[in-house]
Amino acid sequence: MRNVLRAGAGAALAALVFAFGSAAAVAAVDTSPPSKPTGLRDNCLADYPGTAFCWTPSTDDVGVTGYDVFRQMPAGFVKVGTAPATQLPMFAESGLVTGQTYVYRVQAKDAAGNLSVVSDPVSVIARQGLPVPPSCRVEYLTNTYNSTGFFTQIKIFNTGSIAVNSWTLAFTFPHPGQQITNPFGATWTQTGANVTARNLPWNAVIPPGGNVQIGTNGTHTNANPVPAQFRVNGVLCS
Repeated sequence: MRNVLRAGAGAALAALVFAFGSAAAVAAVDTSPPSKPTGLRDNCLADYPGTAFCWTPSTDDVGVTGYDVFRQMPAGFVKVGTAPATQLPMFAESGLVTGQTYVYRVQAKDAAGNLSVVSDPVSVIARQGLPVPPSCRVEYLTNTYNSTGFFTQIKIFNTGSIAVNSWTLAFTFPHPGQQITNPFGATWTQTGANVTARNLPWNAVIPPGGNVQIGTNGTHTNANPVPAQFRVNGVLCS
């Protein structure tokens, strides 16, 4: 009988442990949604080619795991991406029409799948972004004639995969006596030994694999060496 009681007590204890464990498990289930995302604002990434916006982080009793992002379309708001839960959450989207306004809303979520109230809409303008640094090569061919003159042809090659939409060539003459005269194909400026040539409206675009040709006459005093370096839009060319 004593053994039976012990067995019964053990079973009862096991039942109590199971019951309390189940209750604890039920109590541990997260049913609280994150707070509504607020503070949505445009132009957080001014250099991004497309739309970019950010917002104030949502809060949650356990922790926000991310945000679903929706863009307004003819059929309503459609999910276009997700954003991670960071101290400054943001979202960017490319492939849009530059200058056009797009409307977005954001919804926070947690690990349990709870979803916040959807944010108020924000209007975001698709921007062009900063120009991509060019990849370039320059050919400098100069012909010295008589003792004081020269004629130089310069070819600027776009060796990158994106068109250069405007350009400025810069170089420095190695000899103090070198001076440009009657240049063509660009707007030329010389200050001391430093020379710049900016595109004209008709040759502003250099397509990938393409080139533009410019040139100048010039004068020199006893020497007409080739400049050591050439830069296009501040980028060193080969």
